Amino acid sequence: MLKALFQQVLLAFRGSHKSVPFMDNYQATTLTYTRSGNGIQPLGSYTAPADGLFICQIELPTTDKATAYVQVDNLDSNQTCCYNWGWPVLTLPIAKGKAIDIKLVATLQDGTVIKTYVRFYPYKGST
Repeated sequence: MLKALFQQVLLAFRGSHKSVPFMDNYQATTLTYTRSGNGIQPLGSYTAPADGLFICQIELPTTDKATAYVQVDNLDSNQTCCYNWGWPVLTLPIAKGKAIDIKLVATLQDGTVIKTYVRFYPYKGST
């Protein structure tokens, strides 16, 4: 009886790890945007191909202040701020088919090229 219980616990433990990202099978994308005008800068969108973990890092030149955020279904889902120097990084678990809009507010000159490095790590067992 104890052996059967232990076996069930091990099976349940293994099955519970479907939400762990699979690190070997990530997708990488680079989005490039040229800043124009004032206010919110739409850096691009990414649609999740499966359930997984979305990570983006925004490459910026030196800036006084930058606030990066992502929206899902037109709702702010995550944001980060950088002062004086730094590249904002955003991480978000996301469901398959959901579109993520990446946006930035920063003190930058028009014509500044902004690169956004996106990585998507699918969860184990997700398709």
